[in-house]
Amino acid sequence: MTPEFELLQNQARVEELGEVLARPEELLEVPTFRIASYNLHNLFGEAPDVHSSRPDPPTEAEQLNALAKMILDLDADAIAFQEVQNERVLSDLVRKKVNPKLPRESRFTTFICNPSHDPRGINVALATRLAVNGTMSFKEREFGPLDEKAKKFSRDLLGVDIYATPTYRFIFFVAHLKSKMGGEDSAYKRSLEANEIRAIIEKPTFGAQAFVKQDIVIAGDMNDDPDTRTIDILLGKEPAPLLDVLAKVDPNFTYPTHTRYPKTRLDYIFASGSIKITDVKIHRENEAAATASDHYPVSATVKVPRKRRR
Repeated sequence: MTPEFELLQNQARVEELGEVLARPEELLEVPTFRIASYNLHNLFGEAPDVHSSRPDPPTEAEQLNALAKMILDLDADAIAFQEVQNERVLSDLVRKKVNPKLPRESRFTTFICNPSHDPRGINVALATRLAVNGTMSFKEREFGPLDEKAKKFSRDLLGVDIYATPTYRFIFFVAHLKSKMGGEDSAYKRSLEANEIRAIIEKPTFGAQAFVKQDIVIAGDMNDDPDTRTIDILLGKEPAPLLDVLAKVDPNFTYPTHTRYPKTRLDYIFASGSIKITDVKIHRENEAAATASDHYPVSATVKVPRKRRR
């Protein structure tokens, strides 16, 4: 069994392009901030890929421009991404096509991607204009029944410890579970991945309080609809269930997050019980959505807790 995770304090990988990591002291005391999740549908760059033997062709300019429009439409402070080749291709998209259209104080400065085991080289990533306190990678963690070959996450479970204000921090996990292609075998793998995510957030790490008892969000493409075993596992049960915040959009789950299948919902934002969520959106109205990706992005506003008086 490999170590539970790799913790990299203040080591979010940022390329030397004239910007630096934001520090908590530089942030404003704000009442709310926004988070989002978006599957970018094969965001690949020109450079050869050293992490995958089967990289896709570079993303065409039309899709890149549409993706930039959708990211701007999110107006989010921290975004979980799926299907990203590497950190460079994500930072190039945001720095060249998104940041120039934002006020200087609102530009994204931190891009985190830890290439994992997917043979096509699609990975999870995160971009933020907030202050990153540390990162966690679970890509080498092994799990599953002992009488079967050990499993690993199809893509990394990325954890990022973020300060949203000088005094308020939360942990943002990014996930992209096994594809629906593959029938029952894939569904079984997704259930194992979901169980392992619950194990990670429920068991204290290094003697600390369990993640699920802190302020956390888990966002990404879970490749399953709300009424499936995978989602039931991720939500968990008492005493520490997670909230499916998109249920606030429509509690009957009749809305899609896939641009091509009107009855399919694959994308989620889960939150621990201590986080207050408002203004949840599925961004379907922008005309660029269908060109940008086969998924609609989702977003929500997080309310910053009031300071306790001493």
